[in-house]
Amino acid sequence: MIRRLPTPPFRPPTALRAALLCAGLFAGTFAWATVDLALRLETSLSSNSNLFRVAEPGTATVPVPTEVVSARAQRYLMAFAAGLPLDSDDTRLVLTTQLGWDRYNGNNNINNQSKEVTVRLPWRFGKLVEGEWVKGHTTLPYALDQDYQRLDLVTRDWHGMVVTLKPTPWLSFPAQVVRQTLRHQDQLAHGNLDESRTRTSLAARYLSPTGSSVQLGSARTQATFPRRGAVPELSNRAEFTDQDTFVDMTWNYSPLTQLSWRWTNRQRHYAAAPELNSHMVLSRLNLSHAPSPLSRVDVQWWQQPTETDNPALLYGATRGFGIGINWFVTPLSTLTLQWQQESQEDKPSAPGNTFALENPKTRRLAARLQHNIVRGVNAFVDVARETRTRERQGRSAQNVVRVGLDYTYDNIPGAVARTRAAPAPEF
Repeated sequence: MIRRLPTPPFRPPTALRAALLCAGLFAGTFAWATVDLALRLETSLSSNSNLFRVAEPGTATVPVPTEVVSARAQRYLMAFAAGLPLDSDDTRLVLTTQLGWDRYNGNNNINNQSKEVTVRLPWRFGKLVEGEWVKGHTTLPYALDQDYQRLDLVTRDWHGMVVTLKPTPWLSFPAQVVRQTLRHQDQLAHGNLDESRTRTSLAARYLSPTGSSVQLGSARTQATFPRRGAVPELSNRAEFTDQDTFVDMTWNYSPLTQLSWRWTNRQRHYAAAPELNSHMVLSRLNLSHAPSPLSRVDVQWWQQPTETDNPALLYGATRGFGIGINWFVTPLSTLTLQWQQESQEDKPSAPGNTFALENPKTRRLAARLQHNIVRGVNAFVDVARETRTRERQGRSAQNVVRVGLDYTYDNIPGAVARTRAAPAPEF
């Protein structure tokens, strides 16, 4: 008779046991926690009357392209977001991704795929300290016009951290560090715009019981353009430092009216060309008012600098004004109207060098009608007209019509708002 020895219990290897333990803890953590999921799909057809914004005959004082190219295009977009609670609702990992495809009939050389991936990690340590870590990556096509009729994909990578000390519920001290790199695929045309920037800021913020707030702070930005050193006309502008003093205010006048304003005093210093040092004032004013439960009016005014790759120009000072109206025509239909105008004053890199100034002025009128077919499915029509006038290259007009469908899904009400993508930094 053969006696069978008792079979020893199976014991997986140490590494496998550790992995199983982590998986068990992860599953146990999220068994009770609420995970936010949001999905968006969009498809559309569009028609563009002047794809490259070619100037109208007789309006230019220099030779410009005369062929007006109209185009039809298809656009497909897919976006997904997830919010995972790690310890509490105050500490969450938010992941977002978005892919877009643009296909132009008869202009295959500018077909492109855009993408965006972001990570947000808001956190809190007790009642005294909170913060957020963000990281993002985008790839988007460079704007087309009569000067540039090819495809250039612009890649932007950024990451940053903000830590806020809150000694009281109404007083806080946010400190932020953010770094960004910008790279162009077409180095021959736009390599001079490649940049790396690092910004550090410190502020004091007061929050009133009504939700109004005021913030005072200082920021320092170091900018480097790695390809400008090899270009004689741009070598003295390969690096600069911005020193900002800013005021940021939000005023909740009433539940129906809100006003926000940001003002920045900026001193720009060039490391290799002190004679190019400049003083700028940046400002942005926003007013939002809901005259009825079915409508809202938004008014904006802004003033800010614009970077340029033209060696004859230092930068552009842009001013703009816009107004938008949102109206619920029916419980299922929404109409949005937008109008804005913007003017830019080009700043020459050398006194008296005015031959290359364009000082463009742009006006844009747009409308969007959206109708909810069934829950999560919307049909929309976008119509827009843009005119741009430049002193040397004349006046151009562009009409765009887009028709499409979009589908949105969220597993829990409010998941879309809680899984918003991390915004790209503004410098």
